[in-house]
Amino acid sequence: GPCGGTGMCLTRSRGVVSDYAGSGGALAQVLGACASRGTGGLQAALESDGGILRGAAAVALGTSAARSGSGADRGLVSALGDAAGREIMRLVAVIDGNAERAHSLSASIGGPGVLVNHRETGAGGVHLLRRVSTFDAIVVGDQFSDMTVDQILAAASLDGSDTPIFLISSNEDTADAYSDRVTGVISDLDDLSELDAVFEANLTGDRARADDLSRRAAGVLGDLAQSGADIRAALSGLTQPIGHRPDTVTLAALGALASAGTPAQVEAILAVVTDEDRSDAARAAAGRALAGICGRYDVGGDALAGLIAVVLSDSALSVRTAAAQAAGMARLEGGERAGLVGDI
Repeated sequence: GPCGGTGMCLTRSRGVVSDYAGSGGALAQVLGACASRGTGGLQAALESDGGILRGAAAVALGTSAARSGSGADRGLVSALGDAAGREIMRLVAVIDGNAERAHSLSASIGGPGVLVNHRETGAGGVHLLRRVSTFDAIVVGDQFSDMTVDQILAAASLDGSDTPIFLISSNEDTADAYSDRVTGVISDLDDLSELDAVFEANLTGDRARADDLSRRAAGVLGDLAQSGADIRAALSGLTQPIGHRPDTVTLAALGALASAGTPAQVEAILAVVTDEDRSDAARAAAGRALAGICGRYDVGGDALAGLIAVVLSDSALSVRTAAAQAAGMARLEGGERAGLVGDI
């Protein structure tokens, strides 16, 4: 049958498994959907050095364990946490001879999930573009001592890729001269809206597959937690993506944290609930995660104050309802609860 044939592909040889991470990951996903128990090939893949293959095997083994109710050992749970929390970076190249401006821009856009590579010379920038071909955006300044802006723009678009290219210049004449050769012009560092589309775009290729693996790993951890398995070894990994990853990953991670989270994750989850820039779906899921934690632990007054602020805000009804549910689950004395109800 299909499972037997696929199982033969994931051999016990660690070297063979690691050499075929892409196909091995796909085969592991097939096994996870149909195998009634873990196979030798999946166990070998779980012990491999390749992060993607190891994560795919963990998802397959975890899926089987959740389906059969057989439980999951700490090694499997830890591998699932690693897959859920793996950082997936967006890459931005900043080529600008104005070092102060470039550093300011890099500080503004750099952070969790974004890696900025800066080069102060045109030659250094061109070398960077030839060495790394997976940038999500290229930002080119208007001040260089060794090359012209024309030369750098030509190098940036040489391979015919659709990578967005932005010019950074406060000079209107310069901006007009190059406006037809770039995706957009950044004239004021206080307004980086031109880059919004870059960070909102869906990931593609290997990073999209890694993102989906994170989602599936978090979902499996949620299933294991609901089946009674101990997933404490994965809680750090589950907390990692909720701050800046897409909702597909964030919602799955928050679902697992609702079942198994502890007070150690409250601060990170509360930050999602109270962030008005996050989607209503993510904020509501974070509220439900806090409700689960509040039902199991005493989380303290700071979290309760944050939840009440959301309940009394003009946020979407789904968000306020989830926050109210979390506040209602808090462990309070009778007088404290009466005061809480009065405030609301």
